[in-house]
Amino acid sequence: YPAVKAFWISGEYRFLTGDGSRVFLFADTGWLVDRERTGGQWEKKTRNATGYGFGFRLRSRAGVLGFDYGLGKGDTPGDGKVHVSMRTEF
Repeated sequence: YPAVKAFWISGEYRFLTGDGSRVFLFADTGWLVDRERTGGQWEKKTRNATGYGFGFRLRSRAGVLGFDYGLGKGDTPGDGKVHVSMRTEF
């Protein structure tokens, strides 16, 4: 969303399982203020949303494999978002 003011905060609790590997829980929340023109006048609109989820990072010989699953405002477990990643370093 476009906004004239924004504030967000994220938190993550990590369980370290080995060198470069971890399992974690996360939560994010945000607040946006925007102005919309309605009937010739400007109105202030405020939106807020919170998301949460879990994930893991697993270090392997090929790199670090990542998996995240998150739920946003109004999501059911079937609507969750999945992010899979692979990171290499050399």
